[in-house]
Amino acid sequence: MPPIEPVPSTMRAVVLHDGPGGVSALRVEDRPVPVLEPGEALIKVSAAPVNPSDLMFLKGMYGITKPLPVVPGFEGSGRVVAGGGGFAAQALMGLRVAFSASVDGDGSWAEYARVPVQQCIPLLPWVTDDEGATAIVNPLTAHALVQLARKQGHEGIVQTAGASALGRMLVRLCKREGIALVSVVRRESQAQLLRDLGAIHVVNSSASGWRDTLRALAREVKATVAFDAVAGALTGEVAACMPRGSTIVVYGALSETPCSIDPRELVFRGQHLQGFWLADWFRTAGLPAVLEGGVAVQRRIRQEFATSIRDKVGFDHILESMAAYERSMSDGKILLCPSFRA
Repeated sequence: MPPIEPVPSTMRAVVLHDGPGGVSALRVEDRPVPVLEPGEALIKVSAAPVNPSDLMFLKGMYGITKPLPVVPGFEGSGRVVAGGGGFAAQALMGLRVAFSASVDGDGSWAEYARVPVQQCIPLLPWVTDDEGATAIVNPLTAHALVQLARKQGHEGIVQTAGASALGRMLVRLCKREGIALVSVVRRESQAQLLRDLGAIHVVNSSASGWRDTLRALAREVKATVAFDAVAGALTGEVAACMPRGSTIVVYGALSETPCSIDPRELVFRGQHLQGFWLADWFRTAGLPAVLEGGVAVQRRIRQEFATSIRDKVGFDHILESMAAYERSMSDGKILLCPSFRA
């Protein structure tokens, strides 16, 4: 179907050439605008964030690989300016959307993105492009994890990386839903940040006796599920502090090391270890559940699902801003805004 506005033949994009190379392997350059296939939409990108999962992808540590060179970026927002055919693509024409990038093609760090229509969520009128850019990866993960806890009948939750953007969402969401939450952080400054958000139970893993504290709190609030974004040794340490028969759900690997857990926790205490990947949730939840979750997130995008943005940059400064974000991810996200001019 014809575009609703003129689309150029080339675009600016952030491109990964060598992997695993991290931020240092990125270049800003001109690329052809993607050619659409049926069931796809062409989105003129308004904003695209950098997430921890993006950095893992750059280092070759994420769950998927793509042929190089490739444009990274797992989510963003923008306006649908062309469709590859089909009713859904036609219905999205001209709409502002939040989108999740294709798992096998270029991503969102570009002026234009080619996206499967089922991974586009129309934005409500009052949601800004900046808010929409961060409305999928963290908010929908938090939404889905809380749904998982309720479905499995857990009364209380333990989370690691409590001061992360997603961790803060879980603090606010669990408070609103009346779910007991114990948050594990690495520094006292992070613990205070969560207390300022209203968190009641916070454990500083750098403090003496923190495991005993976590064990007592998990028992007190009947926390039988843990959401782990760190992996490494912390996975096993948290499992050892949870009540017998608990479930540890690993959804990230901020430590960049494999999960380590004593097999006796699994054999003799009946602990369960499983993973969560939002891409799988998209495929298995079904379109109605995805759209319902997208609307629920947008309605509370400035409350429970708010994201702290530290900086908005264009292509001229995006690489140095990514390096700064990598050094301190808890200080807020950066947004690549293709039309931004400093």
